[in-house]
Amino acid sequence: MDTYTLNLSFTEFDTLKATMVISIKNLEKIQNQLQEVLDNPLPPEQYNLYIGSQNNITRDLANMRSILAQVEAIQ
Repeated sequence: MDTYTLNLSFTEFDTLKATMVISIKNLEKIQNQLQEVLDNPLPPEQYNLYIGSQNNITRDLANMRSILAQVEAIQ
């Protein structure tokens, strides 16, 4: 894993946190919508497409939550 150093002002730091929180909420909405689609019968091709998307979003959410936790720990 790569490590990066950012020098941010308080305003930039708050903007970064707010953007991450909004992004996480939006991904959660998309994840819920995908789950609703997956709760219905689908042809195998569509199911595979949606389940793959669901897996990617789950991974992205975990990564973003981890990063947000690290950012919040800095304060």
